[in-house]
Amino acid sequence: MPRWVNLPGRPSKQGSFCPQEGLSQPLSCPPGEQTTQRGQSSCQRCNGTAGCQASRSPLWNRAGGPRSRPQQPCPAGMHRDEAVGCVSCPVGYYCVGGAAIQCPAGSYGAKEGIQRERDCSPCPAGFYCLEGMSRRPSPQFLCPPGFYCEEGTAVPHGSPCPAGTAGGQLGQTSRASCKRCEEGRYCPEGSVGPGLPCARGRYCPAGTLREMFCPRGTFTPHEGAQSIKDCLRCPAGFYCPEGTSDPVPCQPGSFNPLDGQDSPQDCRPCYPGKACTRVALRAPDVDCMPGFVCPPGSARPNLPSNACPPGTLSNRTDLTDHTQCQLCPARFACLRGTGGNQRPPLACFPGHYCPVGTMFPTQYKCPPGTWSERSGLESERECRPCPRGWYCLTGTGAPSGRCSSGHYCPDGTMYGTQHPCPAGTHSTMMGNGQRADCLMCPPGHFCKEGTSKPTPCPPTTYRRIKGGQGPRDCPLCPAGYYCPQSATVQPRVCGVGSYSDEGSVECLPCRQGHYCSNETTSEEVMLNVMVCPPGFLCYQGLDREPQRSAVFCPVGFYCPGGGINPNPIPCPNGTYGTQSGLKDESDCLMCPAGMFCFSQDPDQPITEPTGSCPDGHYCPPGTGPPNSFPCPPGSFRNDSLRHDGENCVPCPARHYCAAPASHTPSGCPRGFYCPEGSTVPTPCEEGTYGPRAALSDASECAACGGGRYCSGVGQTEPSGTCEAGFYCRHRATTATPIDGPSGGLCPAGSYCPPGSPHPSPCPSGFFSNSTGLQHLQQCVSCPPGFYCLGSNNSAPSGPCAAGFYCTGGADSPMQMEAEEGHFSLEGAVRAQSCPLGTFQPVSPVRRMIM
Repeated sequence: MPRWVNLPGRPSKQGSFCPQEGLSQPLSCPPGEQTTQRGQSSCQRCNGTAGCQASRSPLWNRAGGPRSRPQQPCPAGMHRDEAVGCVSCPVGYYCVGGAAIQCPAGSYGAKEGIQRERDCSPCPAGFYCLEGMSRRPSPQFLCPPGFYCEEGTAVPHGSPCPAGTAGGQLGQTSRASCKRCEEGRYCPEGSVGPGLPCARGRYCPAGTLREMFCPRGTFTPHEGAQSIKDCLRCPAGFYCPEGTSDPVPCQPGSFNPLDGQDSPQDCRPCYPGKACTRVALRAPDVDCMPGFVCPPGSARPNLPSNACPPGTLSNRTDLTDHTQCQLCPARFACLRGTGGNQRPPLACFPGHYCPVGTMFPTQYKCPPGTWSERSGLESERECRPCPRGWYCLTGTGAPSGRCSSGHYCPDGTMYGTQHPCPAGTHSTMMGNGQRADCLMCPPGHFCKEGTSKPTPCPPTTYRRIKGGQGPRDCPLCPAGYYCPQSATVQPRVCGVGSYSDEGSVECLPCRQGHYCSNETTSEEVMLNVMVCPPGFLCYQGLDREPQRSAVFCPVGFYCPGGGINPNPIPCPNGTYGTQSGLKDESDCLMCPAGMFCFSQDPDQPITEPTGSCPDGHYCPPGTGPPNSFPCPPGSFRNDSLRHDGENCVPCPARHYCAAPASHTPSGCPRGFYCPEGSTVPTPCEEGTYGPRAALSDASECAACGGGRYCSGVGQTEPSGTCEAGFYCRHRATTATPIDGPSGGLCPAGSYCPPGSPHPSPCPSGFFSNSTGLQHLQQCVSCPPGFYCLGSNNSAPSGPCAAGFYCTGGADSPMQMEAEEGHFSLEGAVRAQSCPLGTFQPVSPVRRMIM
């Protein structure tokens, strides 16, 4: 169960106390006792104080009536159960102030009703007791091996056996139960049983706290050593640092003749001229091999890096440096590591020679043009010259091969193509020994230097004689001839009706517009001399003069001659041709006015005018396509109206012709006018309107007037009436004009109802000093004392006349006459009574009579 303590910041309240830690709630003071401050651990006797009296006063519940008194605290050894009240403290607990508290760890509560913590029984030696145990600990709570548990022990691993001792049993009760560690073992803190075995390379006396290292120069190969006497002396060939379990062997290239050594430096380098090939040697085990040197510390008798270099040898077994190797003898070669019976010097190979110090049998080759079938040569002069008809490459033991075809090989030839047959000659044979063996190149061919087979002159070229040396010796086939095959000796004639240029493989038919009447016509002669004359047609392959063939240019075409255009040219659009043999475009006839001459097919010539000019277009002389000349906007043309085909006529007044090529004018719409030649209708200007269609001039548009306005152009009727407060006189463009001539804002002294053509004056007896009045009711009545004469007043006309008075709305300075016995001054609003002592018998009276 959770334990509660009296934490700082949460002290017990007055009238309660917390006698011990671990309480779940504060305890109430018993009757007759009290606490005067918070956070008290005991109560004091009341001695009749007011506080005690207050504590005995009745308590009230939330409903307003008296409630029961506080529950009395349970006596020691009991705790409060919410269901039955105070009950006996259960086993494993002690009870104070009605609260049950677990017996602490290291003790147990085996009976009920325990009142204090000290009444819990201490845990017996050899056991440990957890918090709240209710009975004497069972065997499962025995102290574990390697630890001891004195009386009152709370945890199982609280007291380990000290280092150097070990506990091998359960339930040890004191430190004296831990036994001294055995020899050959070591015991850290909390060791169990006899302890841990001493490791290899170490020894452990009885009771040791840690392992001891075997001294330098000794070792122990087994576990459990008990003393330094168990450390063995290190054998020869090995060394043993401190704590060695297995002796460390000296590595190849070293040895150790002594025992008891402790450092790698105790392994000595192998003697010069010897090799130490294995580990743990007490002395060098082999001699150095012939052909090799063995410096100090050698691990192999034949290490490649210690071999005698190429060109040297050694038959001894005690060399220590490369400088001790001897030079290889003449006629032999010495590879790396040569020496002894296993690797003797090599005899020089055939085709080579070997002076003193030769590194390999093919180092020095017989030069090109020489050879030798013998081995063991000493110098270059022992190599023999290559025989005639053969060639010898470098380092050969026999002639390398027969001389190549197209070449010859005298004595000492170095390679098969060293001496080529000269240009203009050839040879198909191999093994030629002299220049005379090369033959002359045949006709129709050429032979470059070193030719084995003559090269034929290519097509388009020829050669009539022997000895051609290159392609330049094969001239081009002449014009008027052709050379269709390679190796041509004699060019072939083209014949009449054909021609060729220089270097042709075939002859071509004579071109159209030309003729070829000679057997050997060249292209130049055909193009410049044999040209078809104007007016004649020369077809392809013509083999005679055109005058003799009598082929004239066809009708509808003209033929300018083969030098300009070999083909018949149709008369262009806008012209036509009625006879054959025309020579020039100017020979074609011009199309007459009002007609067009046109053909979309070049093979279909124009031999007469094609047709009459279409409506909406005009056709001047030389017109080609029928739609070439559309009537411009503002004009039209129509055959049905018997219009001239050469010209368009202006669009008539009251009509317009908007699009090009018009053939029927359109009527002018309402709101517009159309003078003669109109392309589009012209709108009636702003301030006017067009009430009917087909107007011809702006003067026919009606002007807006009479209180109406016309906003925008092209109006067919007035846009509306003038707004109230404004007047529209003539050609008004807005409902609120302000310019004056067309209308304006209603002036002071007037009013303007909707649709006013001019201002309406305020009537007599009224005035207005404001502009923009919209109706009569806005005119102001003339004020008392003043009069407003006539209409259109913007202010009163003047004050009322003396002897009279004006009561308002006066249209005359004498609106009301002063009565008898009264008088009035100028601007009076009413007559005044004559004062005492005066009278007035007549009217009007301006002043009193005294």
